[in-house]
Amino acid sequence: MKNLIIPFLFLPVLFFALSPGVYPVSAQELTTQEMVKKSEDIMQGETNRMLITMEVVTPSWKREYRMRSAMKGRSKTLIELSYPLEKKGEVYLKENMQLWSYLPKVERKILIPPSSMLQPFLGSDFSYDDLVKASQLSQDYLCRLSGEEDVQGEKALFFELTPKEDAAVVYGGVRLWLRQGDYVP
Repeated sequence: MKNLIIPFLFLPVLFFALSPGVYPVSAQELTTQEMVKKSEDIMQGETNRMLITMEVVTPSWKREYRMRSAMKGRSKTLIELSYPLEKKGEVYLKENMQLWSYLPKVERKILIPPSSMLQPFLGSDFSYDDLVKASQLSQDYLCRLSGEEDVQGEKALFFELTPKEDAAVVYGGVRLWLRQGDYVP
């Protein structure tokens, strides 16, 4: 299994709408699972849109991808690739638990089977599941607060997450830093 490291403020551009009632809460009032859940709720919001640049680097090649993403809750996600040119217009749509891909070169839509959700997306370490947020860290992992660290000049809580026995996840562990006070990754 791979380990996933979620860096502090990891996306270059992120627009999100906070769900009603999502406000900073002190660490003493929440369990570690609740802190991670609150972070997911803040980042997910009722709707969100992102501009994503992903660079995939291997020993033999390097490639950059650019895409736009729009999400509505956890049930709907739309991702459209804009770069490189040979991938431009490729679209991924998740509705409920089904993920579809549209390939403009062949003018076909393809259902991505659930068995492929844990496969790498575009040769990266991210899975299709990571991409469309089908799983939740707070539900699939046991969360342990491991301390506090200074990250980019901000005080952050450092969590180590290990998968629950019955969780269908790719990563054998996740390291997560959440800014103190508001739980933004």
